[in-house]
Amino acid sequence: MPYLLYAQTSPSISKERVYTIRLFSSTSIEASKNELQQHSLANHKEIKLYKIGSYIVAQYGISKTPNELNRDLKKYIAIGFEHAIIMPTTTWHMQTEEITQMPKYPQSVSTFSPVTENKKIPSIEPPKSTYISIINHSKSITLFFRHFLIIGILFFVALSLITIIVLFIHKIKIESKIIKIENLKNFYRDQLTLSLFAELPEHTIPTLHKELEYEAFSDIVIELLETFNDPLYKSVLHNALIQYGVLDHYLNIAISNQNTNQRLNAVDRLAMCHYEQNHPFFLSLINDPSADISIRNSALTGLSFILNPEESELFLSALNKTDTSGKFTEYLLSNTIQRFIELDNHMAIITIFYWLQLQSNYLTLKAFIEAISIIGYESIIPELQELYFMTVHDSIKITIVRALGAFGHITDKTILANALKSNNETLRIVAAKSLSSYKGDDLTYLSSLHLSDDSFYVRYNISRSLSKLNGGIDILHTIATSGQDLYAKECAIFSLHLIEDAHA
Repeated sequence: MPYLLYAQTSPSISKERVYTIRLFSSTSIEASKNELQQHSLANHKEIKLYKIGSYIVAQYGISKTPNELNRDLKKYIAIGFEHAIIMPTTTWHMQTEEITQMPKYPQSVSTFSPVTENKKIPSIEPPKSTYISIINHSKSITLFFRHFLIIGILFFVALSLITIIVLFIHKIKIESKIIKIENLKNFYRDQLTLSLFAELPEHTIPTLHKELEYEAFSDIVIELLETFNDPLYKSVLHNALIQYGVLDHYLNIAISNQNTNQRLNAVDRLAMCHYEQNHPFFLSLINDPSADISIRNSALTGLSFILNPEESELFLSALNKTDTSGKFTEYLLSNTIQRFIELDNHMAIITIFYWLQLQSNYLTLKAFIEAISIIGYESIIPELQELYFMTVHDSIKITIVRALGAFGHITDKTILANALKSNNETLRIVAAKSLSSYKGDDLTYLSSLHLSDDSFYVRYNISRSLSKLNGGIDILHTIATSGQDLYAKECAIFSLHLIEDAHA
């Protein structure tokens, strides 16, 4: 059993800071006492031994500096003590320390241990009160963090539950709104359809009050306007918009509402109603620089459906100033061309065509030609052919050749011949594709000459175009059997194989 020994002399009692020696012994209390007495030094005037638990405590040696005790410390190690520590204390603690407790000494300042084999140096227990204080402090910190973690988890769970509940309620509201709108639309559709065919008297629909009712009613009117092109049906539907206050409702929102999204929704609905009395409103919007760009674009859309010929220049000027995509511009111009076709005003379309040529914005002119080809307005073919030889822009030439091919019957070979000789590969490819619409003579000249083009895509599209024309297959057979150009012969054989596979 190890014994802890403290040794000291007997100076006057005070609280003066001094140093003492802490000793360990594994012998009995009597053996330790005898050993201390036999080997005591001259300055050791008093030795006290205390039994505290399983330890023997001896207070031995006192000095004002730790260096004075180093010699005694080494001697105690030499006579058989396993461990010795020089540590700070006070003279008062040396005399008054109760033997029922471990001394409350500060941390040691010097330690000497002999190197011995298979000897375990005993650990020194900290004072009980300090140990309990450390444990209690540690427990309080652990408890705090545990409570904090529990509160955090509960907060996160509560927040998640609230979020789920809010989202669920929102989902229920949206679904309820959708169902209500669909029910209203079905009712309005039935009533308006019957009114169109004079199967129901007027005023069969209740007065509109809620925004939901206005939205559903306007949606159905727009749907029916796209379905029925007859002027009489359109007149009935426009009267319904006026009768139930839909036009006034959305005009008020578009003019006075400060919310951009609500204004845009109102202008969009007014635009799709195709009501000609909205001219002043749309004209004021497209010329308002303070209006949002999306609202101005929506006003341009509405005006494109109801544009009068005398307003063309004003409309096109606003369109050129607006940063729009090519497809949107093409859409607006298609609406305008369709409008003038309905008005049987060919001169208005030609006027727009020439006006655009004078502008520097060739993208708008290109969009106009594409819109012409989509609508299939063939009356403008002479003007397109004239523009082809006037313009220096390959993009315009490509668009013209593509439009002529889309019309389905090209009779003038000069444009195709010129395009197939162009240095621009894209123009040659488009011309090769448009060859399938050629209805004139000299087919052999146009095809055989360019089947030897350096571009594979040009050769391929010429051979495919020939396979679709009367007499084209005969030309392919001639080139395949007796052609001298390897490129042309290869393409002719390839196209003939495709024809055979299609008929197999």
